[in-house]
Amino acid sequence: MSEYTLARADAESGVPLDVFERQLWSALARTADPEVVDGDTAQFTAAILQAQEPTVDELDERLVDLILRRAEYAQRAQLARRAEGLPARQLSGENAMVQRFSARLGRRGSEIATALLALSQPALGG
Repeated sequence: MSEYTLARADAESGVPLDVFERQLWSALARTADPEVVDGDTAQFTAAILQAQEPTVDELDERLVDLILRRAEYAQRAQLARRAEGLPARQLSGENAMVQRFSARLGRRGSEIATALLALSQPALGG
């Protein structure tokens, strides 16, 4: 594989070259089809992309991490607004979020947005 091809792959994927190269050779080693190794670019690229695909469980973990980060950030922002004597919630922003989620995800999008907003409410008291 030429350095140009590796550099292009790095630029397109954002994966550092050394990591990309290890993934590339790992995918080659797992491939049972010798034509992929012999240079069929489409099959070779598919094998590389498949090797880099996260599993559904990995995506779920990322989503949960992002949801928790979002809730923590929103809670801090609400507490800061409250400390400044402002309303904790910005209803226009919340409504805009629900509309964005609905526009991209349909009816279920508004349910997801509403659940995220509920998780973002700071605990009262203590």
